[in-house]
Amino acid sequence: MGRAVNLWKSNETSAAVEYRYGPDHDHAGRLSIDKVSGVVTGQDPVPGMTPDESWFLYGMLAKAKAEKMFKSQDYPDEAYMAT
Repeated sequence: MGRAVNLWKSNETSAAVEYRYGPDHDHAGRLSIDKVSGVVTGQDPVPGMTPDESWFLYGMLAKAKAEKMFKSQDYPDEAYMAT
């Protein structure tokens, strides 16, 4: 079974960038990337799912994509990752 996640930038400062992530805009969790340390913090799970379900289906992929964005220092308005 493949999995996919979309990410949409919702806020950016000089210190951090925040993304909504999930299958669509109406069902999206939230995470942030510290631009200095690269730490990715999951702040909200995808609504309608338990935190564990959200993490398994979308959060792990969203975090992996966020870590790639930090390494490249490129924070696009929209991003996508699939397995």
